[in-house]
Amino acid sequence: MILRASTVLLLLALMGCAAKAPVEPALPEAEEAVRRAEKAGAERYARVELSRAKGLIEKASQAGGPGERSELAARAKLYAQVAEIRSLYLSTLERLREVRSERARLALERMAERIREAEARMRLAEHRMRLAEKEAERAREEAAREVARARAETAISKAELLLKLAREAGAESLSKKLFSSASSKLDLAKGELKEGEYDEAERLAAEAEAEAEKARAEALRKAEARRREAELRIGELREKAVRSMAGAEALIEAAKSLGAQELIPSKLREASSRLEEARKAMAEGRLEEAASLAARAEKEALNLQRLAQMRWRERLIGRADEEIAAQAKDSLFKAERLLKEADRRGLGGSAALLKAEEAVKAAREALGRGEYREAWRSAELGAALAEMAIDAADEARKAEDEIISELSGLEGVELLKTPRGVLIRVSGDLFPPGGSEIRKAYLGTFERIASALKGCPYPILIEGHTDSSGDEEENLKLSFLRAVRVMEFLIKRGLDPARLTATGYGESRPIDSNATPEGRRRNRRVELIVLTRGFLRPF
Repeated sequence: MILRASTVLLLLALMGCAAKAPVEPALPEAEEAVRRAEKAGAERYARVELSRAKGLIEKASQAGGPGERSELAARAKLYAQVAEIRSLYLSTLERLREVRSERARLALERMAERIREAEARMRLAEHRMRLAEKEAERAREEAAREVARARAETAISKAELLLKLAREAGAESLSKKLFSSASSKLDLAKGELKEGEYDEAERLAAEAEAEAEKARAEALRKAEARRREAELRIGELREKAVRSMAGAEALIEAAKSLGAQELIPSKLREASSRLEEARKAMAEGRLEEAASLAARAEKEALNLQRLAQMRWRERLIGRADEEIAAQAKDSLFKAERLLKEADRRGLGGSAALLKAEEAVKAAREALGRGEYREAWRSAELGAALAEMAIDAADEARKAEDEIISELSGLEGVELLKTPRGVLIRVSGDLFPPGGSEIRKAYLGTFERIASALKGCPYPILIEGHTDSSGDEEENLKLSFLRAVRVMEFLIKRGLDPARLTATGYGESRPIDSNATPEGRRRNRRVELIVLTRGFLRPF
């Protein structure tokens, strides 16, 4: 602890007062106190107090009495002590300042050293940061190039996939220009990818993808058009063959009614054989051949009917006109009665009835002209054809009733009689959305339908329909695929493929509103039409 000089003097004075005694202090003690003060640096720090102490010692040495001498020596000692204490105090302060200054200098030097070290570290960190920034920039550039490369490769892969799909759709021939352009741009894109021009490769690949998609869409449209043309052609061939066979059968039956079995049996066998060949070709699905054979059979049957007519006339030459006229009137009455019966049953439109009506009309005209033999022949032909049409209708009605009886009460199935035949309508979620595989829940329904139709000898149309959700073109394609799946199912269950025809109408033939969920559900359907109408008999 450092004490102020005034405080020290006060303490010493108090000590002196308290210690004052009749004992005479020794002068040497005062002199020793002066020496200690000098040693403590009083000459520098407490010169006034040191001078006073020395003056008092000098006075004490010259004093006459011991009391005065002791008093002066004590005072000299006190001043010497004050000088010593003051010197010690001031020197200590100076040393403290020096120490503090040195410490501060050392601290400053250490701080400066640390600053220099920090600056060096900062320069090193800045250098490393610049290196890191350059490296990061290179990494960013490399990453950007890798991203660009990946995008280009992805675009090329997508273009390759679309080009493959376009090729599978037949775009090489059906959309040659677009397909060729897409292929060329894809090759250019691959070349740019090898050269490292990733942006250009991506651009070319995107153009190739777009053109491949257009080529695929165009190919699908043309393929669909061709398919529809083929279906139309098949339908026309089937209808032509069926009508020719019906006509041939009607003519053969007419020839039989004129006694062809006895008059021209060989010609009858030839015409009948040709008709059977046409039926066989039809059953085996050889429609063009069936149509050709049916046309030949109809022509041969017509020649057969004409030849039978000629022979029949030859047999009538010797008969009286009155007898022939009576026979003609009876035959005409019979034919008209049968036509009325057919009309009552609603059988109009079949090939046999049309020919029967033509024959009856010819019979009336011949009878009016007095050509009784011609009237008799035409009336007999009309009666035979009308009877055949009625028998065929009875057969068809029986088959229809059997089908409806077999499937009546089957959940989710509507049964209708139409001008074409029996319509079997299965509506609902038969297939998964966008799919063509029959759901397991409906396999039992189609099993029942297959069982009911297995022994059916009539042709069957299978028509697929969708609701209006989604793309119209996709719906058309989807409806056809669904109809094909049902046809394949029926074939696996034993139905004759030659009697089955599948087609799709997409959303073009709704039976309910597409504005409600229930309406859309009804429109999602498959319809099977058993063509029992318009045929003389099953072929």
